[in-house]
Amino acid sequence: MFKEIFKISDILSVCGGAIKVIGENKGTNEIGDNVRIGNENDNFFYASVIDASITQKSIEITLENFGEHEIKKGMVIYQS
Repeated sequence: MFKEIFKISDILSVCGGAIKVIGENKGTNEIGDNVRIGNENDNFFYASVIDASITQKSIEITLENFGEHEIKKGMVIYQS
């Protein structure tokens, strides 16, 4: 089973094709090199983490290498 990290509440563009996603911290204190992303249809894909910032209230992760997939608000990020 994959551990949920957070649900995406905001998305910011980063130069070079990377995306920064932001969500509420639900007790996570560590992010791996890759994450699994799921949408409402239970379709999953993976992305590489290139930067992460974790505070008591929020998590910001910068992602790349997610292929042709579109990352949207409401998707869930899982530890992979």
